[in-house]
Amino acid sequence: MSETEEFPRVVYRPMVSVVTGVVVLVLAAFLLFDTIRRGSGADAWALGAGLVLGSLIVYVATIRPAVVAEPRRLVVKNPLRDIAVPWASIRDLRLRYQLDVLTDEDT
Repeated sequence: MSETEEFPRVVYRPMVSVVTGVVVLVLAAFLLFDTIRRGSGADAWALGAGLVLGSLIVYVATIRPAVVAEPRRLVVKNPLRDIAVPWASIRDLRLRYQLDVLTDEDT
């Protein structure tokens, strides 16, 4: 068996965060549809732009963050960047209110 068959890719996400994000995005989509259908003028454009921007922020804050355990590395997906750490360099993992990955060089 290959290494990917022995150790599949596992993604950890808080379910409450994902459900909250999906509910807010569905509500934003409904409001955007209603604004397009009923609205007119500068107010409708401003509300539509605000809903699109707000939806992007909700996605980045609730759905995107994850911890991905792959066969060769651990990937922490934060809202703005991805941090990949090879398993060989990880000395310790601590999970309290946040995930701490301890290596020889950094935490």
